[in-house]
Amino acid sequence: MILLRGAWFWVIVGRLTADLLNLHNATPNPRLLRVRLLQKRTPAKPHCDGDKTLATPRYGTVSLHNATLNDWSSAACCDRLQSVAPKGHVRDRVTLDMNSNTLEDLQGKVTVAVAIGPFRASSWITSFLGPLHDCVFIEKIILDSWAPPQQSLRSFRRALKDMTRKFTKVRIIPGERGIGERFFAADYVTTPFTLTLDDDRSLSCSGVHKLLLAARQFPGRIVTSRGFRRSIYECSSGSHALYYDSDKNDNNIALTSLALMPTSLLKDYKNFMPRSVIDVVNRERNCEDIAMNWLAAHLNDDKVSGVFVDGLEICNGHEGRESLKKRNSEGRRDACLNFLRAILPEWPVPRPSSLSVQWV
Repeated sequence: MILLRGAWFWVIVGRLTADLLNLHNATPNPRLLRVRLLQKRTPAKPHCDGDKTLATPRYGTVSLHNATLNDWSSAACCDRLQSVAPKGHVRDRVTLDMNSNTLEDLQGKVTVAVAIGPFRASSWITSFLGPLHDCVFIEKIILDSWAPPQQSLRSFRRALKDMTRKFTKVRIIPGERGIGERFFAADYVTTPFTLTLDDDRSLSCSGVHKLLLAARQFPGRIVTSRGFRRSIYECSSGSHALYYDSDKNDNNIALTSLALMPTSLLKDYKNFMPRSVIDVVNRERNCEDIAMNWLAAHLNDDKVSGVFVDGLEICNGHEGRESLKKRNSEGRRDACLNFLRAILPEWPVPRPSSLSVQWV
């Protein structure tokens, strides 16, 4: 009996040793590593109960006044991620000719809407305003100004007026809008297309031309550079939580820090996005770009929000000390996804985009 027990002891030790060696030599799964890293740097949230299901906070679209993104955190709930793409999804790459339209057909079709604050204003105006002002495709440039609580917005607007006095296309629009209301600037737009810019971004006139051609080819979409695309993955191991990823594989999200959209889409955002959702976005200073993608996917039959364009000359400016948006983290962006899915259950999660444009 003693010999038998000793034999079983060495069998168990051998198996444990083999398992440890297999784990050491296994090829790491980058998506799994991303979740494990999140687990290490982010404490487990209350949604992660014993069976690893993501609890939905008891909010409706009319009762979000106490809600925060922490209510939809999903960081420690998953050990396996999958694409949200449907089976059989086909990617479609389109080639366009920049000479396919005469310039007269496209002149004055775009309004530029810049969300601009006091920390980056001088740099943006000095570096980027002139080339945009001279671009034939741009009819008007509206500056949607904001200021932190400790600074007078009225004084900042007076300074903006002095800095832009010689630029006849510039308008400083009245009112005060939070980040959840940045697309409300469309109230001051009369052109069919609006180019939204953060105050550390711009692009060349030829880039505006390319975005405009792509937007005409694919109406109702958010059109941006291929470098401004992001992906969404879903937990497949029980929680079904959504995860935001900066990789460029699935392309569910088109960032709106530099994007051309139909002006009608911006106006639809004001008309269809629930006020309570916008209020959360304003308080959290995040999620407005994801919310716009949610709307675009909802309004398009194929549930795709973005079009991604090659060959844009992107201009990156000074980041400054502060922006209207809080500093992002992957956990907060994950929470944006789960927040919107929970509060807007009848709207689809944006599918991976099959729409990309290159040039002859």
